Amino acid sequence: MLVYLTRHGQTISNADDRVAGSLDVDLSDAGRTQAERLASAVSHFTFDAVFTSQLDRTIQTVRPLLRRSGTPHVSLSELNEINLGCLEGRFRDERDPEAAAMWAQRQAALATFRPPGGESFSDLQKRVRRALATIRYIAAQGVILIVGHRNVNRALLSELLAMPLVDALEFRPRANRLVKLTDNFTQSTSPLVEVFKITDHGKLQLDNKSGRLLHECRSLG
Repeated sequence: MLVYLTRHGQTISNADDRVAGSLDVDLSDAGRTQAERLASAVSHFTFDAVFTSQLDRTIQTVRPLLRRSGTPHVSLSELNEINLGCLEGRFRDERDPEAAAMWAQRQAALATFRPPGGESFSDLQKRVRRALATIRYIAAQGVILIVGHRNVNRALLSELLAMPLVDALEFRPRANRLVKLTDNFTQSTSPLVEVFKITDHGKLQLDNKSGRLLHECRSLG
């Protein structure tokens, strides 16, 4: 299976510096532009399937691509962003001191922190594994695109590259990056990893710095 992985476009919560987590929020105008650029950047690819979460921001991100290609689309609740409990919908800066303090605690212990009413990364990774099992069942020999979320994509990279989650957390998934990798589920060799920047003109440009980071993290596993 050949996997292309990217993050949804900018949301109205991203633009306002609010915590979204598992909330359903729309793309901002900038995010819709990013979605169009993604569609242009991969217009010459033939995907066997496109996978998203069931949150609108990932579905809105692939909509321009689906209009152009008619590729089968599968949305999985297991790919929804991490549930951040009592932090969701709140500012993460001085406008909400309590939430800002809790957010700082989370940033200091990303792998283990569980906000009240929310999930830890361990919880997230368990359901991402279930999603990946479904994806492999549907498109085991295919070429696929996954449009996910920041933390979901980290968990996916951890699974697909067989790297410790703590190393995958070093990667910063962005809306304007596209990660290409071979699924090593049935392979004895390490998967090839490439990272591309999606330019303002809707083209792909090799991002050697991000690609090296993923290779270095993979070598630690």
